[in-house]
Amino acid sequence: MSYLTLDEMQALLAQPDIHTTAGRRDLTMLSLLYDTGARVQELADLELGDVRFSSPTVIRLTGNGGKARLVPIMTPTEKLLRAYLEECCPNYSAHNGYPLFYNRNGKKLTRAGIAYILNKYGCVDKVSVAISREIMVKWMQNRYGRRTGMSGQYHMVTIEEPVKEDDPL
Repeated sequence: MSYLTLDEMQALLAQPDIHTTAGRRDLTMLSLLYDTGARVQELADLELGDVRFSSPTVIRLTGNGGKARLVPIMTPTEKLLRAYLEECCPNYSAHNGYPLFYNRNGKKLTRAGIAYILNKYGCVDKVSVAISREIMVKWMQNRYGRRTGMSGQYHMVTIEEPVKEDDPL
């Protein structure tokens, strides 16, 4: 399996039209996927109450079996998320149970809806890129570090250092 290079990731994040509401939503979603390594279903299940804007800003992702984990996000993604929430849900702190991302009909985005959006942007420099959880994990590893051994702890690596296939996930 291959992973996206830094240039390919930057090209992917440059694709959404930030002059439209949908484009700003898409950029926020792509950035959150990149920063958190979330699965598409985890992104679809995000609610307003899963965002904590304190230092550091964290997102609560709920995975299979209802297991939740807190994942910090970088400042640029936090700014995108704040701007998205101020535009789409000005009183977001009072609506904790509402979905974070909506479709054009005002309904919660489903896994299929998010997959459609991801596939829309999934072509970088005419090379089709299959966006999957494994690639998102590799993006996160390249961005934040790599787990070492059985402890699950991360050590920092540079973005240019490739993640080897035999590294433990």
